[in-house]
Amino acid sequence: MSEIPAYQRFFAELKRREVFRVAAVYGAVGFVVLQVADLLAEGLALPDVVLRTATFLVLIGFPIAIVLAWAYERTSEGVKRTDPAATGELDAIAAQPPAKHWPAALMALAGVIALAGGAWWVGRSTAPGGADSAGAAVSEVDGTSAGAAAGAGAAADADGPPSRQSVAVLPFADLAGTDDSRAFALGLHDDLMTQLTQVPDLKVTSRTSVMAYADESRPIREIARELGVGSIVEGGVRTAGDRVRLNVQLIDPATDEHLWAETFDREMTVENVFEIQGEIARSVATALEAELSEETGAALGAMLTDDIDAWNAYHEGKLLEELANVAELEYRTVGAF
Repeated sequence: MSEIPAYQRFFAELKRREVFRVAAVYGAVGFVVLQVADLLAEGLALPDVVLRTATFLVLIGFPIAIVLAWAYERTSEGVKRTDPAATGELDAIAAQPPAKHWPAALMALAGVIALAGGAWWVGRSTAPGGADSAGAAVSEVDGTSAGAAAGAGAAADADGPPSRQSVAVLPFADLAGTDDSRAFALGLHDDLMTQLTQVPDLKVTSRTSVMAYADESRPIREIARELGVGSIVEGGVRTAGDRVRLNVQLIDPATDEHLWAETFDREMTVENVFEIQGEIARSVATALEAELSEETGAALGAMLTDDIDAWNAYHEGKLLEELANVAELEYRTVGAF
């Protein structure tokens, strides 16, 4: 009888000590643990470091489990050090046909792949630049992906700094805190974006992308990097009775300096509302050195209606529709679990 090669004897020793079985079970359990940790981290809004720590512990535990499987075995008397193989035991295992060996090896391989897949998934979900949950919800309501904004920022980083004429108009803050003032702020924001898109030299980020940053208090530089823009317009609106006060700033995110800023304090009439929008649009275009033709300049601030109540009602309806869509999305999300 020919002598069995050393690698076959080693393989037989691994099988005898149930190392393959431990690798398979640990990989499967580790995969489940990582998936559950990922769901809990998202549901409880835990910081990424918690999930990364759990992943590190699961991965570092794998070689420890393999070493323990090699060194110890379970017996009727409890766990004890594995006894040396009996004479001829390894030869008998190694001499078994391949069909007896492959199941154990495949189980171990499947466990390792499952563990690696779980770690890859966790690493992907905690990678920097991912869209936050609020942004994803708003984007799904509007039928697009908030990840496009982060992708635009990455592309801008690859090609160099974004042009200053690429601008994002962040949702205006409602400083009064009432439904009427919130609808008014929404209307100003929407109409101003429409005004700015009429300036050919300006590249204005879509409403879908910027709405992900409503009520956000993140640094301007971070928001600009994610949106891939070179300028940010932000402001706050306060309504009181028949008057409106609006603070607007055009900011260079690279230096966090104001390129232009203005405060408007007017009577809330439809003429004043559209006049304010036109002044803001023209001032932003001038500050960003965008060319304004006579026709475009005249179109900015043009009155779309002569009824302020109708204008307010229209944007209040848009606000209610948006809130209803968000509520429906949250209901579907909760129902999925």
